[in-house]
Amino acid sequence: MARCTNGYSFAFQLLGYLTWELRGFDEQTIREYKAQLFDLSYDKIRKKLSPKDQYFAYGVASAQTSKVQDIQECLGLKSNQLSPYRRRLMNKGIIDKSQRGKISLTLPYFDEYVLEQYGEEDFTL
Repeated sequence: MARCTNGYSFAFQLLGYLTWELRGFDEQTIREYKAQLFDLSYDKIRKKLSPKDQYFAYGVASAQTSKVQDIQECLGLKSNQLSPYRRRLMNKGIIDKSQRGKISLTLPYFDEYVLEQYGEEDFTL
């Protein structure tokens, strides 16, 4: 269960409640957990992001690996163009760059959420 929350306190509380309410930790609980997490939290987070920040999150979620170079290629950006978005999303607690040369999303299942919400055609930058 701890891996399903990634230290996100709201996610931890939600998963604990759902596990108790649904009387167990199984696939049904995970499906309901994701649905509520997306609706109650991630929709609000997404609305507060600029279109370019959303595009950056999409690139992190859709890149083949968490390597900065792969994310750059996925987004079609140069390294100096990547820095402002990386810094803003890091300050908002959405990404982690503690491993040198890698970027990962910190929120549980946020990659799935982002990929459900967007496709490459959704961004005109």
